[in-house]
Amino acid sequence: MDAMHLMEMSRVREIRRERREANQCADSLAKKSFDLCNQVYVSLVEPPMFLLQQLAKFVGVKYPKTIYV
Repeated sequence: MDAMHLMEMSRVREIRRERREANQCADSLAKKSFDLCNQVYVSLVEPPMFLLQQLAKFVGVKYPKTIYV
């Protein structure tokens, strides 16, 4: 193998490593975003829905189990 070919192969390995690191970072960011959305949903959306369901049950009104937001 000549020096040019070795330099190209080295650069290819470096690009692959950088791409792998970027993908890992993107995966981590996506997971953190999903977790944050879940926390917001659980803390802000679920309690009012639960209260509305309990109120509906108390007054005898049929209320859907799931509300699509």
